[in-house]
Amino acid sequence: MKFYSHTTEFDAPWADVTCAIFNKYPNPFAAHVLQSDVLARSVSPTTGVLTSVRMHVKAGAVPSWGKSLFKSPPVSCILEDSTVDVRARRMVTTTRNMDHRRFLFVQETQVVEAHPTNPLITRVVTTARISSNLGWGLTGRLEMFGLSRFTDNVHKSRLGMLHVLGTLRERVKHHHRHPSGDAAAIGVPGATGF
Repeated sequence: MKFYSHTTEFDAPWADVTCAIFNKYPNPFAAHVLQSDVLARSVSPTTGVLTSVRMHVKAGAVPSWGKSLFKSPPVSCILEDSTVDVRARRMVTTTRNMDHRRFLFVQETQVVEAHPTNPLITRVVTTARISSNLGWGLTGRLEMFGLSRFTDNVHKSRLGMLHVLGTLRERVKHHHRHPSGDAAAIGVPGATGF
């Protein structure tokens, strides 16, 4: 089993980063994401916490030495559970692949919180656990491949988030110039059209 941990910050308020996460796909840095759907979404009447379950369909990657194991490039279904606590300004997402788990299982958790001293900065802590149960002497190689791919994708993910944040800022500017009263038009979570 391999582990990954990384902390990054965005020069944007927590509410903007949270909104960007819900609007992350499509973006030009995530061409491998083929589809993204909301399976369930609810707000707790007592705590106000928003809970969501989403499914992302992604084109998979296979190491060159393992391509003979697949007839065509694999497609993977990724399940994402998230909670958004507006009062605490904290979002937690957990994603994991639902298929090809024996070949490679990746579980990622992101904790998104407002910076403790600067409300215009948001801190994101990403951790991941990568494991393979394939055996045949390939477990270590597959886990190293998974860790390498995950590490490479962290940079692309950050670029994608920066792109989405920029797009949302432009939508807000346009909305202020041409107000329509439609919160969904600028990507507000929970608004009609989400």
